[in-house]
Parts: sequence; C-alpha cells; structure tokens
Amino acid sequence: VDVDGDGFGDRAATAPLDAGTDCNDADSAEFPGAVTEATGGECMLDADGDGYGDKGATGLY
Repeated sequence: VDVDGDGFGDRAATAPLDAGTDCNDADSAEFPGAVTEATGGECMLDADGDGYGDKGATGLY
C-alpha cells in the first residue's frame, strides 16, 4: 500500500501485503533517497536503535 503516492509502500504493512520501504507513508516528500529537507524529515536508518535516524548509517533501509 502506498498512501502518499510517492512510489514507496508503507513498511508497516502486514499480510496479505508486503512491507514497503517508505519511512513515512503519510508524507510524499519522505522516502529512501529523497533530498534532505530543512524540516529534518529524512528517511534514515536507525543504526543504534535509539529511535532516531543516523545520517552516517549505510545499508538497506
């Protein structure tokens, strides 16, 4: 399911749907690879599990 229509599905989706890779499916400007916005709404991995994205984290979202 892609609620915001940005081409990336909601990663919280469950069966029978496959989870997508969108970090915020309510905002079409936030998706993996999106340009960083001044609002801080980037799609970043949380490498240390503290609930906040890490700009230096690498790997699959």
